[in-house]
Amino acid sequence: MTEPFIRISGLTKSFGAKHVLKGVDLHVEEGESMVLIGTSGSGKTLLLKCVLGLIPVDKGKVVVGGEDTARFKGDKRDAFIARTGMLFQRSGLFDSLSTWENIGFRALQESDADRDQVRHAAIDKLVMVGLDPHVADLSPAELSGGMQKRVGIARAIFGDPEILLLDEPTAGLDPIMSNVINDLILDLVRQIGCTAISIDSDMAGAERLGDKVAMLHDGKIIWHGPADKMTGSGNDYVDQLVHSRADGPIDMPVTTP
Repeated sequence: MTEPFIRISGLTKSFGAKHVLKGVDLHVEEGESMVLIGTSGSGKTLLLKCVLGLIPVDKGKVVVGGEDTARFKGDKRDAFIARTGMLFQRSGLFDSLSTWENIGFRALQESDADRDQVRHAAIDKLVMVGLDPHVADLSPAELSGGMQKRVGIARAIFGDPEILLLDEPTAGLDPIMSNVINDLILDLVRQIGCTAISIDSDMAGAERLGDKVAMLHDGKIIWHGPADKMTGSGNDYVDQLVHSRADGPIDMPVTTP
């Protein structure tokens, strides 16, 4: 049996007395699109940040391509980051930079960066996400929400990463634009040949975007399977989340005055 491209095993992370991740086990095959689902505050974004190495883990491992990323230091860590594209919540665009500068931001940090070359490469990515080249010189404030998402995706795929991490790629968009963005992401994953882990709170979107889906609850993965099996998973927690039921095993505390 071959080793999965990304293998997360026994991963724990706490902040003082608050235990968020309590032994996460998850594997993602090379070229696969994995979607994480779970209630708000379940630790989905934290897990992505641990995979990327932005937050150190307390225990456990994140093994990518057979190597433990926690051991990466210096140039090796920089090389790993360069292999990874990240779309943050709300796109995370810099207001003071033009669209093309946002897309090529990482490349522009290099001391020998050729701005003309970076601009041309950024425009290529704009076209890949379905935007006109003239958008390159606009500011983020001049873009619609859907366009900002596309620019964020273009930045994430700049440099053709091996790993793509997407945090709520369709948050705040209408259902039609959400479907457009999900289809775009899946097409790009196939085109670039990368391995993707996404967070999606929209269950229809998760099924559309993912080859596999994993549910994070109470600090652990409680269900993991093909996206088209999510609706009939037989797991009460997944069923409650998929059907947005108030009643079920997931207890969502509500604070009242």
